[in-house]
Amino acid sequence: MDFTFGGKYRLEEKLAIGGCGTVFYGVHTVAGKEVAIKVEPAITKDVYSPLRQESKIYRSLMGGPGVPWIIWSGRQGDYNVMVIDLLGPSLEDLFKMCNRHFSLKTVLLLADQLISRLEFIHTHDLVHRDIKPANFVMGTSRAAHLVNVIDFGLAKKYRDARTGVHIPYHQDTRHGVGTSLFASLNTHLGIECSPRDDLESLSYMLIYFLRGTLPWRKLKAPTVAATWEIIRDAKLAAQGTLTNKLQFFGPDVAEEERVVPDLMVFLNPIPNMHAIRECAIEHVPTIGVVDSNVDPRIVMYPIPANDESTRTAELIAGVLSIAGREGIALKAEVAAARERRMRTQDRARRRAAYSKS
Repeated sequence: MDFTFGGKYRLEEKLAIGGCGTVFYGVHTVAGKEVAIKVEPAITKDVYSPLRQESKIYRSLMGGPGVPWIIWSGRQGDYNVMVIDLLGPSLEDLFKMCNRHFSLKTVLLLADQLISRLEFIHTHDLVHRDIKPANFVMGTSRAAHLVNVIDFGLAKKYRDARTGVHIPYHQDTRHGVGTSLFASLNTHLGIECSPRDDLESLSYMLIYFLRGTLPWRKLKAPTVAATWEIIRDAKLAAQGTLTNKLQFFGPDVAEEERVVPDLMVFLNPIPNMHAIRECAIEHVPTIGVVDSNVDPRIVMYPIPANDESTRTAELIAGVLSIAGREGIALKAEVAAARERRMRTQDRARRRAAYSKS
């Protein structure tokens, strides 16, 4: 095997192994520029190549915010190769460095960038289909603050770029796509992915950053297929969001029986009818992204699923920001009330002790 690709990019140490190829650290032999080199075995020209497809997607997106530049791609010897910018650590790496916890401010700042990345991808008629912390990496040097999206090996078109018509409905429950921990419920059910599923995966990711885990994170089975099934069942069982506050939000929130969300956003209302009914009982306003064959009245504020505007992304970004501020204020209010209650109880105990003496 020739360890120099494109005549000038020399292969160095291995960085990561994925389902669509192996990523190596590389160096430009003349300029010394550091790059990332992704390699997959080339079978024949007629066989579908995930890496060649990924290269095409990078070329269609590069130049956009948070999308690495593809420097060179092609076939060399027995390998398909793609050379892109070498970037910084992934969000998963940073999360582990921070003892598996990000502050609310950090999560909100990340959410703002992450939603923008997905919006850019979706406006180019693509769905990523593997949203997870490892597939978002920070920039370097002056762009060290910028979140970049990588690994388009599973990405695909969800609508025709010319007509805007969505791909036909398809369901195949035998095959899961992406990473089971963050996969949307529709993905578990084998339903063709849409932008909504990327957003649902992002929602799981943000909860993961805040709580340090997800309720189904440690579920394992003897086979990959069985693991997907038990995680699917766990997600289905966790749909009663308001009555499962302990599982989702931890004891600090759940111990306050009347603490409920100010607003609920449902990216896929149909599988979440139980939670929508709970919201109605608790008088919690609901927003839902609804398909054309779904009665929009099931939520208080419906948004058409095929709406070509950016309202959905802007709405969720705004809701996250508002909810974060109100959550901080509510937490301070609850803490102050608890402190007042403890002081009152302490004074009562001292008075009782004084009267006995």
